[in-house]
Amino acid sequence: MKAPLPGRRMGGMLALELAMILLVALMIVPCVITLGNAMRQYVVLEKASYQAVRQLAAMPRVQMAKRASYLQVEGEVQAQVMAALNAARLDTSELVIDVDCAPSSCGTANLPQRITVMISLTVHSSGGDGLSGWLLGAGGLPLQTVAVLRYEN
Repeated sequence: MKAPLPGRRMGGMLALELAMILLVALMIVPCVITLGNAMRQYVVLEKASYQAVRQLAAMPRVQMAKRASYLQVEGEVQAQVMAALNAARLDTSELVIDVDCAPSSCGTANLPQRITVMISLTVHSSGGDGLSGWLLGAGGLPLQTVAVLRYEN
């Protein structure tokens, strides 16, 4: 019996180690991509909520005191949020945009002190790899951003 050549035996071990490393990498890469996509969507939501609250906080007193003009501006702001999310190619099927004025309501003679915009969205798994779906859960990953600015006009 001849002893196996040292170079041939090392080549087999190298192939086995490479197969093990590639297996682990193929399980981790979809998870990293899914979490990166969720973070990107969160940043887009955060930016959209800040832009919306900024536009509402910059409304003149005359418009803020009238219900009709306030509702018109709020509709325009919601349309701009939708346009920003669609431009970033986000699924807006489960989107919730909530505008709150405190301590009084917007569009009344009592002007608010604070304007809050909350945007909620659920991120669902886009790949069929199973691992990213496990990370996000069966119902998806709910994302929520809240932006608050003081109304001083």
